[in-house]
Amino acid sequence: MRSLLSLGYLIFLASLLAFTAYVWLMQHEPMSKIATYGYVNPVIAVFVGRLLGGEPLTRQTLLGSVLVLLAVFMVTSKRDAKQEIKPSARATQELRELAEGEDSETIDREQPQSQRQAILSRLHSV
Repeated sequence: MRSLLSLGYLIFLASLLAFTAYVWLMQHEPMSKIATYGYVNPVIAVFVGRLLGGEPLTRQTLLGSVLVLLAVFMVTSKRDAKQEIKPSARATQELRELAEGEDSETIDREQPQSQRQAILSRLHSV
């Protein structure tokens, strides 16, 4: 009987709660946080199992949970706004050639002049 109750809990209550949390995340958070949802869920399940089912909580389980949460924190923490990734000199040169129309095989000659100028101005600021 206990196994049937557990199965019912997983099917209805846990799924409903997980889906509701996921939908809320989709509406309120950036994709980088939504992507970590799958990593945090098992950690929550371990602690719910401990609280509701009396499941054992070993040192290994705690250590694994801490490592998962630490990794999620590192992924979702904001980078310094001043830290920008600069393109390499070769990539910058290739982009300039594309923007100036020197590579006739890959650039669309019908591209509006304003778009080409916008690309060039961005490249000159690098």
